[in-house]
Amino acid sequence: MLSGESGESLERYSRLVLVRGIGLKGLIKLRKARIAVIGCGAVGSTQAELLARLGVGFIRVIDEDRVEVSNLVGAHIFDQRDALEAAPKALACASKIREINPDVEVEPVVERVKPSNIVKLLGDVDIVLDGTDSIPARLLINDASIKLGKPWIFTGVASWYGNVMLVKPREGPCFRCILPHATINSQGNVCETIGMFTPTVTMVASIAVALAVKLIVAGESEHGTLFIVNGRDLTIERFSLKRSSTCPACSTGRLEFLEGKFKEALLRDPCRPRRG
Repeated sequence: MLSGESGESLERYSRLVLVRGIGLKGLIKLRKARIAVIGCGAVGSTQAELLARLGVGFIRVIDEDRVEVSNLVGAHIFDQRDALEAAPKALACASKIREINPDVEVEPVVERVKPSNIVKLLGDVDIVLDGTDSIPARLLINDASIKLGKPWIFTGVASWYGNVMLVKPREGPCFRCILPHATINSQGNVCETIGMFTPTVTMVASIAVALAVKLIVAGESEHGTLFIVNGRDLTIERFSLKRSSTCPACSTGRLEFLEGKFKEALLRDPCRPRRG
């Protein structure tokens, strides 16, 4: 038996330990794992729910926003009451996780990640999962990941489509490597403009969690592989990406977003879009 686990808890994971490549040893690793999920919207809350069902020992959910009725189509962990009460997403998500799996320690943080708090929020976890909706937020996560040497998993959903990529600092491309010309104007929520397809959200979250579990259980790291999800055609494509030797973040060590130099970093890019 796992130390400190009741018979009921072990029964909960009885089907999981039968999976080849996980087993009891894998379950022990999951129970000891610590993961932060930044953003408790559709993708983030789905990731948190899957992690809880898999028995991940500690989950920190971070979001400053509140649940709205429009969130209920994509974020299936929330319900009508959460929306009517405008409950903080992090608190509502944590409450649901405790109901799903009381074995899991969940810590809600009702804050927005920013240069002044992100290192502290991510300093004691093993892996970071992205559930944000803006490029600047992801660039900040990317800088913190490089500074702390912690892997993080980028996710994004827009309309029928989604992206997933595991970033492992100094071993493969970082987020800034693959998005060198991000603009400060890309900070809005694209889902408010072109919407999102709920099954694509679930597909993206499932891939991200699977990558995290494989890394925790077996040390398998598919860093540098970009997964492109097409929820309309029901296809998943994989592309191998390379680290940029000129990347300001992972190659030259300029963590400008972590230093709060968002505009300076982005305006320095000579290929940025220019106004008429």
